[in-house]
Amino acid sequence: MPTTTQPSDAGEPLGPLPQEFAAIVRPELPSLIQEIGIEITRAYPEYAQLLNGPHSAAIRYGVEQHIAAFAERIASPGAAVPLRDEACRRFGRFEAYEGRGLERLRGAYRLGARVALRRAKKVGRRYNLSPTLMLSFADTLFAYVDELEAVSREGYLEVRSGADGRSEALRRRLLHLVLAGSPVPRSAIAELCEQTGWVLPERVTLVALRSPAGAPAAPLDNDVLADLSDPQPHLLIPGPVDEERRAALTRAFPSAPSAVGLTVPTSCAADSVRWARRVLEL
Repeated sequence: MPTTTQPSDAGEPLGPLPQEFAAIVRPELPSLIQEIGIEITRAYPEYAQLLNGPHSAAIRYGVEQHIAAFAERIASPGAAVPLRDEACRRFGRFEAYEGRGLERLRGAYRLGARVALRRAKKVGRRYNLSPTLMLSFADTLFAYVDELEAVSREGYLEVRSGADGRSEALRRRLLHLVLAGSPVPRSAIAELCEQTGWVLPERVTLVALRSPAGAPAAPLDNDVLADLSDPQPHLLIPGPVDEERRAALTRAFPSAPSAVGLTVPTSCAADSVRWARRVLEL
């Protein structure tokens, strides 16, 4: 049986958990994993569907890695946990693939920590563990949850950065097709509109920028298509350019000379950018 830790003074500073504490924790892991799974699926029904779906084994393995690695962290502080880290990244990637933020995953991690802390209190009473030791356990546990969240975020951002890059590429492709005019089948433009969520307007205004335009200093409106990597950078703005649009352009490109073309039917977008470029050359 593990050595019992006697109560200590309440004012004793918190320190690392004794390695022997891992011997107390390990026997609790199988039932703790099950209890955490029950609580999380009750609080987050979408995760219940996953645990009963085709990827349930991989998900359960990831949860087991999270919890088992915590016990190993107590036994060997500072030890690398590559399997746990990869499981975290997979969870983060999955949230990104599902189009969600990380709020649910963070909530699930913290719910799991609360369940673990509840179990630890029972174990503490069973072994007469000191209040200071239990405080150290709670401190270590929530620091560990912060690690889980940070590593999961790496996987999430890995997917999001790739998705953002793909989205920008699709939007540039859409801009090129609109400028190409009538030779392009409308079905091709409609397909890209559906993929990017861009609504094809009846009239557009093109804006020419002097190269190099650089990255926008302020975000462009979501309905603005842009190709800033082109030797002749340009933007497509749905409808006319009013004062609000002009102010947004100034914020985005405060030092880049620009020229606004005429507002034309979308099928004549190439004429608008051609006129804008001529003005910019003056």
